[in-house]
Amino acid sequence: MSERHQVTRLCGQYGNNRLPLTMHLSKEHLSPGNNYSWTDEFVFDGTPSRRLFDRRNGNQLLFIINLYASEVKGFSETDVSRIEKMLINQLPEEIKSEISVLKWLQENETLSIQKI
Repeated sequence: MSERHQVTRLCGQYGNNRLPLTMHLSKEHLSPGNNYSWTDEFVFDGTPSRRLFDRRNGNQLLFIINLYASEVKGFSETDVSRIEKMLINQLPEEIKSEISVLKWLQENETLSIQKI
């Protein structure tokens, strides 16, 4: 399966139109005392791109976690901390884009939850 096809599957598609991502998780779901940067301008919506992933940008981190959560059956708020820690502590430095981050999560996330 190509990288683009895997990520398209993560984002959902209806015909030729991509479904908009609804953000269900918010910064209150992330670990307390984090030092993420937050901006009032929300530019992370829709589908992942080759945009550089910044693991310290709270808005972008939530965008990725919400995308991933939308693809995993049974994903709950209790899973957020584990995914957050993976992205902050285990994501290799050479993984640069949002697309690559989601692909890495698919390959390395070990939960026994089923993909939708």
